[in-house]
Formats: sequence, C-alpha cells, structure tokens
Amino acid sequence: MDKFEGKSKFSTRLYTITYRTAVTRLNDKRVETVNMDQEVDEIANGLPDQFDQLQAKQVKHYVKKAIEKLPPIDATLVTLYYINDLPIKEIEEITGMSNPNIKIKLFRARKVLENKLKFLLDREPGDQS
Repeated sequence: MDKFEGKSKFSTRLYTITYRTAVTRLNDKRVETVNMDQEVDEIANGLPDQFDQLQAKQVKHYVKKAIEKLPPIDATLVTLYYINDLPIKEIEEITGMSNPNIKIKLFRARKVLENKLKFLLDREPGDQS
C-alpha cells in the first residue's frame, strides 16, 4: 500500500495486489502429475458409447419434432405403430379404422415424416452443406 501513488483507482491497485498474490501462491504450490497416456486412453475408450448415446438422443429429438408437425391422426398412427410397437390389428380396435386404411395412412405419413425430417436436418445450426 505504501507504493500506491494515486495514479490509478484504488480498486485497480487492490485487484492488482489480489491477482499477483493469487498467482504467486499458485506458482508456489506443487502440481501433482498424472500419467496422461492412461487418462487419454480411458477417455477415448468411453467416447464411442457416449457418441452413440448422443446420436440416438439427437435422432429421437428430431423424430419427435417431425411427428409433432404431422396431422393429429397421422401422428397418432405413427406413434402407435412405430413407437409403441402396436400391431395393426390393435390399432384397428383403438381407432376404428380399417386395416387397409391404417396401412395407407402409415405409408403416406412415413413419406411426409421423411420430408419433414430432411427439412429439420437441413436447418440444423452449424450445418453448412
């Protein structure tokens, strides 16, 4: 403090003292070293699983968004058949629609869903293609 000449704010001088004290203390401490090769190997071995999980999560996210953009009946049929794995026979009972009608609607909904997914993926941030 005896070196403070008043050429700058007192707060600036205080921050300078605090910063330099912290840096000095950090430099005085001994840093424990670890074998980085082993750490990198452990991380790299876990990455494929995490990458696969992330991809699956992203796919689910985009499929859900695309299904939400379908007309309600189509979204219901797609959800019952593809997500809930219900057989057509059971969907007939639930919706009251005929077997051929359900199959036609599912076929058309798949086409619409494919287009909506392409649109969503083309708009993905960071995609420069």
